[in-house]
Amino acid sequence: MDSQGRIIIPHEIRETMGLSNGDMLEIRTVDNGLYLTKYQDTALGDLTVKKYLNLLYSVIHCGVVLCTDDQVIASKGVFLSDGAAVSATLQEQIRSGKEQIFPAAVYLTNTPVSMVDTLIPLPVSEKFWQPCALIIIKGRRKITESERACARLIAKLISTPNEN
Repeated sequence: MDSQGRIIIPHEIRETMGLSNGDMLEIRTVDNGLYLTKYQDTALGDLTVKKYLNLLYSVIHCGVVLCTDDQVIASKGVFLSDGAAVSATLQEQIRSGKEQIFPAAVYLTNTPVSMVDTLIPLPVSEKFWQPCALIIIKGRRKITESERACARLIAKLISTPNEN
């Protein structure tokens, strides 16, 4: 690593990973090391995902968030930036793969602002290669079962591969 924090990736590794000049990389810390992968923009750039979130928000008028087990992918009706870290408590819940309604306070991030009402898991697939969930944020009123049914439908649509 040089004085500016740049790392040189040897030619053989770049070739094996299919990396070329200008590719984006995802770097994560793992235990006492780094995990480096070629960034794959699956859901982040998927305008369909954002359209589905907009549609769901227009129906339930509560914040909705699509996230992996560690970060926000996209949101509507809640002030969060894409890539915001998901709280450790919620990470465990997303990894469980079970739909949940939270009667007690569970927050989306480590900041006690966006309280989670409902977690709807998405199946791990080619589109979402790690645990993901559609989250409904608590608003000023109770979320109805009909609204949750709409969210389940949107989650199913989001997780279905595009047939283009």
